[in-house]
Amino acid sequence: MRFSFFQALGILSVGALLESCVPFRGGRMAEPEALPLSQRDMQRATAILNARRPAGLREWTHRKIGDARALDYAALRWAVLFQSRSAMDVTLVKSAETDRSKTFEIVAETKGALGKGMAVPVTSDGYFLTASHCAHRPRLALVALASDGELHCLTPDIVWRGRVEKGEPDLTLIHAPVTPYQTYKLAGFDELKNGSQIFTCGNASEKRPVIAYSGGSVTRLGPVMANPPGARWRPLEHTAELTPGDSGGPLIEKHGLVLGINTRASFELGRDKMRHYRGISVAPDSAWIQSLIEKHRARHRAFFFLAGKRESSGAR
Repeated sequence: MRFSFFQALGILSVGALLESCVPFRGGRMAEPEALPLSQRDMQRATAILNARRPAGLREWTHRKIGDARALDYAALRWAVLFQSRSAMDVTLVKSAETDRSKTFEIVAETKGALGKGMAVPVTSDGYFLTASHCAHRPRLALVALASDGELHCLTPDIVWRGRVEKGEPDLTLIHAPVTPYQTYKLAGFDELKNGSQIFTCGNASEKRPVIAYSGGSVTRLGPVMANPPGARWRPLEHTAELTPGDSGGPLIEKHGLVLGINTRASFELGRDKMRHYRGISVAPDSAWIQSLIEKHRARHRAFFFLAGKRESSGAR
């Protein structure tokens, strides 16, 4: 069955994890200087940002990437990541299906707080990028659209995680035993340009979240960073609206390349309006990410080779 549009609905037993908004300082993300917004102010900010999304998406509604509409292109690469400190149960139920779409109910339950973010598939053997703050709790559940056209819920392994408190990127590489339905390609650093038109694919911050898109442009490229040693990445600012649940999602340009992984939003919330909004993303060097993936693949091959030798010795 060929998908032209994919929609995922979710029922969450508790509210989404709300991450603080963090500004840039000295070319990298700084620690929060103020207390997080109250729940009431966060709800107001989210409502303002959601109301602004359609304006930035007008030019993307009919734009195509290859043979697919841009928004469909992103929907077919959709994946969501849940995290919790307690045991977590995620149930998937297909509630409707037509020749053009499938609708799922995603019920995520835990006794503790539940975090919700996005994940970006970058290889056909199950490597995904997300934000570090979307994967800092010990229990993880990845819900991804797989090659069979169905949603699958899996427990991913963390391959590499940036430590934001040490000045490292808010970025994590995870791996799960799944073949994604489609994958993204990371852009090279030479393809990062101020003024580039972009759009995002995220998760609406509602009790029944749906795929949430927003559009805008790149407004600032930070310097190339090399922390930790061997890493290569850049902070990036843009105007596309981000709300809780969008963290870990892709920042996509007109050819379908991923420029960055969305992490936070920075703004001033006045009594009457929002000012100085900035979406904040991490742009990783594709060669660096590929090196992390190759090292992990090599460790896996070595593990299975040794495990096979032990089984053969035991059989004798």
